Amino acid sequence: MQPEEIYFRGSISRYWKVIYAQYRRLYKRMGREPFRLTAPNPASVILAEYDPDNSHEILFELFGDERGKPAFSIDAEYSRHRQAVWIMVHDHGAQGEKAGSALLIWQKIKRALKNDEAARKQTRKRGMQSRTQIAINSLLEIRQEAITSGRPIPKKIGAMQRAGITYKTTRNYVPELLAHWDDRNYRPGKLE
Repeated sequence: MQPEEIYFRGSISRYWKVIYAQYRRLYKRMGREPFRLTAPNPASVILAEYDPDNSHEILFELFGDERGKPAFSIDAEYSRHRQAVWIMVHDHGAQGEKAGSALLIWQKIKRALKNDEAARKQTRKRGMQSRTQIAINSLLEIRQEAITSGRPIPKKIGAMQRAGITYKTTRNYVPELLAHWDDRNYRPGKLE
């Protein structure tokens, strides 16, 4: 394997949480230490409570089936320039099965890092966009216009289509409006 350099979008603390979770998961599955941590030193810190700041490094070594010389070592430090964790994988020239099992462990860790990044991207909240706010206000106006003119309140789906908004978006931002749609006495204010 050629030396590998990758970046993890997040803090060193977040990186540590993923690494430690994989350490525990693999330890339970394998019945032995899946890799050896060199920084932080397990003898000097309680790993479950360790919370590094961006000035700390996380270093560990991957072994195959035998202990002795590591197959790979992984160094990670926070890069202020890229605002990400810089991960460098060093190959120690292990051959055959020893390198294969260590490589398999590294691939599992790398997949967990990618999955964590993807999950964090999905959960970032952007707030309400201006188009959504305009569409919700339009929906409120359609309903209010029917109430003030004495006409029957239009069906939810028809009013949403006229306002250019989906049911899901309405449910996410103004669920109380959907709950009180047919109540003529319910008068929500416009969104600011």
